[in-house]
Amino acid sequence: MQLPLYSKYWWSTLNSFLSTPNRHIPPIETNHTLMYEEPDKANAFNDYFAEQTKLQADASAEPTPPLYQLNSTLSNIHPTHHELELLLRSLPLGTAVGPDLVNNRILKELAFELYTPLASCLTIHF
Repeated sequence: MQLPLYSKYWWSTLNSFLSTPNRHIPPIETNHTLMYEEPDKANAFNDYFAEQTKLQADASAEPTPPLYQLNSTLSNIHPTHHELELLLRSLPLGTAVGPDLVNNRILKELAFELYTPLASCLTIHF
């Protein structure tokens, strides 16, 4: 029996396994051998998906990316007070802090006050 290969069917099948109290994958058959142990089944899945990513030896040559001609370049970008304030006020709330450990709520609330120090370090050079 050929099963449909679209994502909705795949996710519903996966969800049916995850929503059952017994979260074991049923026995699978690989190379005419039934596998019952979880590590064996995991390795069989790993082997299958690893095989899908291998390139065939007779595959066509790798595609070459198109060459782009640059007719003009940017030298500097200086954000205006209004642009920077709008950017800071548009930050989403309820997200984790970034590597600077500053919460978006602080940046949003202090958007006006932070313009001068941020604008001095936000000049982007190309």
